[in-house]
Amino acid sequence: MSQPDLVSSFWTADDQLCREPETVSGDDCLALPHVSPTDQDLLSKLAQSQSLEQQRVTRIYHLEQALDQALACLSDLRMQLQNQEILEAQLATTEEFAYVQQQRSPDSSSS
Repeated sequence: MSQPDLVSSFWTADDQLCREPETVSGDDCLALPHVSPTDQDLLSKLAQSQSLEQQRVTRIYHLEQALDQALACLSDLRMQLQNQEILEAQLATTEEFAYVQQQRSPDSSSS
């Protein structure tokens, strides 16, 4: 069966009116012609599945954004930790130097 024959066999005589532009009126032509309840159920399930898929894609997108933000925070915390370690090392060196200076000060004042 060729493509035009297949399409025309899909329409019944009652539906022929919907294919004629000047005869289209009302909601008669808005529904899919001859869709069985099983097909309607499948279409409904397909729509639900597509909606669920879209929700999942949106959820994944938001989770990726949250992950990126968490990774950026971790990077900032690592830098802060490194800075704190450097500052603590400098403080320890400064305290040690001050202690040595303090130990020498009484000796130099007595001589």
